[in-house]
Amino acid sequence: TISSAIKIAIDERQSEDRLKQAHKKIYIIIAGGEYTYEHEYGAINGNASIITLAGFAQNFYTDLEILGGYLSDDPCLEISKNIQIRNEQSGGAPERVTVLDGQTKSNHVVEIASGASNILLKGFSIQNGKAVEDLPRQEYKKMGGAILVRTHAKNISLENLQISSSEADMMGGCMAIIDNVQDINFTNVQFTGCVAKRGGGALYIGDDVNDVVTRNFSIKKSLATGANAFGGGLLIAARAKNIFFIDGTIS
Repeated sequence: TISSAIKIAIDERQSEDRLKQAHKKIYIIIAGGEYTYEHEYGAINGNASIITLAGFAQNFYTDLEILGGYLSDDPCLEISKNIQIRNEQSGGAPERVTVLDGQTKSNHVVEIASGASNILLKGFSIQNGKAVEDLPRQEYKKMGGAILVRTHAKNISLENLQISSSEADMMGGCMAIIDNVQDINFTNVQFTGCVAKRGGGALYIGDDVNDVVTRNFSIKKSLATGANAFGGGLLIAARAKNIFFIDGTIS
């Protein structure tokens, strides 16, 4: 177990010149193992995420790929050797998964901030996320227990992910895609055992979200618990459009 958190933040505090010099395709490779939430100030209930991708990245990076599931810490591994969540020889069981565990302390295990673009997240098990917030003006923090995709993000791909045991005070116990997001692609993504109080126990797709495609997608054992909640597994807002589910199950 690796106790320290992964913190990837690309924002205006970093050197603009250094970012401009970066290669247009960036890979971040994370070895198999368990990564847990640890607030930098030692708070028990902080508001940070294990992985944060800020919108400033869009100005400099054509592609950013964050890849888990590697079998060693060898930095010379070829990119093509990234393994999938399932292992064919063991009947679909994980071989050595990279686990991001929010321990129900982090406010979203993964947050893709407003304006971020061209991001691939692949090969992770994400669990025990929690989305809560006391401030009424920051209701977005009550959505997306494990993964939150914020407004105006675009071209986000999620592959070979297991997302489980997460909760939200509003919508999207496992994941929330909030307003004005474009081009989201899911491939081999499993949501299990998530809870939201207002709707979309596993997944919430918000207003003006456009072009969502899912392949080999499943939602299991997820609930919306509020008195007037909708969508125990999935909630799609009225103005979302071009939402396609291919080879998916909700049970």
